[in-house]
Amino acid sequence: MSSRKTKTEDATLGVDTSQAKKAKILLVDDTPENLVALEATLSTLDEDLVLAHSGTEALRYLLEDDFAAVLLDVRMPVMDGFETAQLIRNRQRSRHIPILFLSKYKSDGQLLRGYDLGAVDFLSMPIVPQVLRSKVSVFVQLHRNATLLREQALVLQKAEQKFRSLLEAAPDAMIMCHEDGGIALVNSRAESMFDYKREEMVGKKIQVLVPEWRYQIPVHSDQTSGVARSHESGIECLAVRQDGDGFPAEIATSLLQAEDGVLITTSIRDITDRKRTEQQIRELDTYKQLAHGLDLTHTMIRDMCGEIRFWTKGAQELYGWTADEAIGAISYELLRAELPERLEQIEDKLRKENHWQGELKLYSKVGREIFVASHWALHYSEAGKAPRVIEVNNDISERKVVEEHLRESEERFRKVFEESPLGKAFVRPDVDRFVRVNPAFARMLGYQVE
Repeated sequence: MSSRKTKTEDATLGVDTSQAKKAKILLVDDTPENLVALEATLSTLDEDLVLAHSGTEALRYLLEDDFAAVLLDVRMPVMDGFETAQLIRNRQRSRHIPILFLSKYKSDGQLLRGYDLGAVDFLSMPIVPQVLRSKVSVFVQLHRNATLLREQALVLQKAEQKFRSLLEAAPDAMIMCHEDGGIALVNSRAESMFDYKREEMVGKKIQVLVPEWRYQIPVHSDQTSGVARSHESGIECLAVRQDGDGFPAEIATSLLQAEDGVLITTSIRDITDRKRTEQQIRELDTYKQLAHGLDLTHTMIRDMCGEIRFWTKGAQELYGWTADEAIGAISYELLRAELPERLEQIEDKLRKENHWQGELKLYSKVGREIFVASHWALHYSEAGKAPRVIEVNNDISERKVVEEHLRESEERFRKVFEESPLGKAFVRPDVDRFVRVNPAFARMLGYQVE
């Protein structure tokens, strides 16, 4: 009968052995009666018996199938058993198949030649049925075990290939290490993230890359199943590249039981961009609070280098640039600011007094001149952080136009007053004094204008 295993014995490897395939046994003899006798003797094994009447026919079968054993008659015409065995051993596919020689006449020379050709046994005919079945069943079981091992090895190979493919496809750096932190395996993302070659990382301690890395194996973790039983995620810490440059990282760890002990899988994600975004969101919230109620005022918030970080609706209405266009630009360049004194002097006063005010001439997006009364104030959001400048600009363009008209009118009046041939004077009646006289008036009285 065929040898059988339960379906669950190799379930972990994905190999179903509940219906073991019948093993093929090749019987080779040029005498039909001998083949019938061999077939009858071995039929109780419930395996697949293949009959060949010559060495040539046997070799043809061996090209097509794998066999658990070959029972080979020594004395055959054209090609005897020894020649057939030699050709079997010369072929890669069949060189390891067990060969049992059968012979009515057995000499020491035949024994030596047979074993020299790799025979596993030399049986004398007539064969004792129980002995033959016992010997053949051993080789059938060995063949079945070898086949199962090959299948399991193939499954393991495919599983390893799939695992490595998944590891390489991971968007994060993946590092597998031992309990002491010794790195055993990394993916290509780890190479690019830390600027090491793969072979340079393997064998190093993971603490070289993540100094704060620690992993405590749980006392009650199941270390026999070969699957992860403990998982930690969302741990933020500092990671270090080969050049010593540090960056914020988020790591997750999981436990895996391997043949050579516990392996710890660590995924590492560079969260530099996320941290920058979080900081920008915090700053934006702060800016919104600072600018609350100032949307009708032409307010912007920038850093000390002039880079605009927040832009109100009022600023957009006055200058013409949207927030998307303005944020990130340098305010002095965007607005082509004409300052009343050198920028370095203004910034020096700002640092010393935490505020500055003065009048600026700016230009809108379409090139319109805008005069503003500008008030700058320093704001420190967090200790140790670079301050931000809150710049509130009130449009005084209309006032400047009126002032210019008044100045021009005053100039025209002064010119007419001074150049008039008629004597003219301004007198304050309350004190009975001249306030101002023109040259013609002074000459009339014989005085100098002074």
